Amino acid sequence: MNTVVETKSAESILNSYITVLSVVSSMLQDIAIGVTDTEKWIAYYPSRKIDLGVRAGSKINPSEPLADCIKFRKVIKDEIPPEFFGFSFTGLANPIIHEGKVIGAIAIQLQEQNERKLRRISDQIVHSLEQANGSVSNVEKGANGLTEISHTLAEKSKHATEEMTKTDEVIRVIKKIADQTNLLGLNASIEAARAGDMGRGFDVVAKEIRKLSNETVISTEKVRTILTNLQTSMKEMAESVEKVVAVGRQQALSTQEISTFIDEIEKMSKELNKYAAEL
Repeated sequence: MNTVVETKSAESILNSYITVLSVVSSMLQDIAIGVTDTEKWIAYYPSRKIDLGVRAGSKINPSEPLADCIKFRKVIKDEIPPEFFGFSFTGLANPIIHEGKVIGAIAIQLQEQNERKLRRISDQIVHSLEQANGSVSNVEKGANGLTEISHTLAEKSKHATEEMTKTDEVIRVIKKIADQTNLLGLNASIEAARAGDMGRGFDVVAKEIRKLSNETVISTEKVRTILTNLQTSMKEMAESVEKVVAVGRQQALSTQEISTFIDEIEKMSKELNKYAAEL
């Protein structure tokens, strides 16, 4: 007799929960909520986004956390994997206790994982932006380096131009000396023809020719030195050009990385908008 009275009392309590939770469900439409006894669901109110598909009379899956809540008399908040209901969600379960015994449970379902995924996506966006900013910084540093190298290249080019000017000057001197040598040689021939065996004047002319020849040799050495310097300058210019090319390659890679990051940000932004719409 006592057992019958106790059972009716438990049913009455569970019915009271059902009445209250029906009102709660109408107020909080983003939360799915249900009531069970120790074996089955006795009422279920799906939310706008979550519907477990259970109805009054559906048996409780003994493998799901709700069964542990009833069996072990403990409050549970857990991530329910999609194996049970086809999608994942956050499940909360609280045992209903009457006269020291568990007579059922209240089960609530939320989609907190959407919020966590939203935060994770946001973190990824921030990380990608940081990487993009790093690449932009590298491009900026490369641009500064390119400016410096270009300046050095301009200085080398200017130096090479000055060396070329010196070469032209020496060449003009050599041409002048050659012309004088040719004229003196002609005069020496004329003098020798006139003097015959007594061509003393030829000796003077010959000495002048040797003197001019020595000057020619000296000028030629100067030309060689200047040309050597010019070659060195041209080599340094070539090395500077190689550096410019290397910086250009690095900037191209950085630009490509930025493009990739932007694509990732765009993709994640679309996903973020999708999940934001679902919250």
